[in-house]
Parts: sequence; C-alpha cells; structure tokens
Amino acid sequence: MNFDLDTNNYSKEDYFDIFDLDKNMHPTKDIVESKHKTLLNNINEENIDSDEKEKMVIFLTEFKNNLLKMLGEDKYKLIE
Repeated sequence: MNFDLDTNNYSKEDYFDIFDLDKNMHPTKDIVESKHKTLLNNINEENIDSDEKEKMVIFLTEFKNNLLKMLGEDKYKLIE
C-alpha cells in the first residue's frame, strides 16, 4: 500500500471522505470515533506487514484527532 501519510496534505473534504462522513452534517465525536474504529479494524484485517499497519494506525489516529479539532473549531465559529 502506498499513499501519502502526511496529514497536512489533506483538505477538510478529504478528511470527510476518508472517514466516510456526510459533508452536509456536523458529525459528533462519537461518530468520528466509530468511523475511526471501523477503519482500524479494516487495516487489521488487511494482509500487509506489521510496520505498514503501524504507520497506517498512527496516520489514522492523527487524522482523527485533526478532524475532531477541525469540527470543534467549526462549532465555535457557528456560535460567534
């Protein structure tokens, strides 16, 4: 598997696409956590070496944290 593991190279739309989220909705933390868990389960089922799996798990966890931060910032923007 070969793809960009630098989370800085992805847009907010990319985050929603990777986590399979509806762009018209404001997903909750629970939804993001559930999607993250599903992605991790999918990676564990893949037939790839453990180093590659570890890199992907780190990437997706950082990706999830960035997405949650983005969603939190959007929430505050709506309040202002």
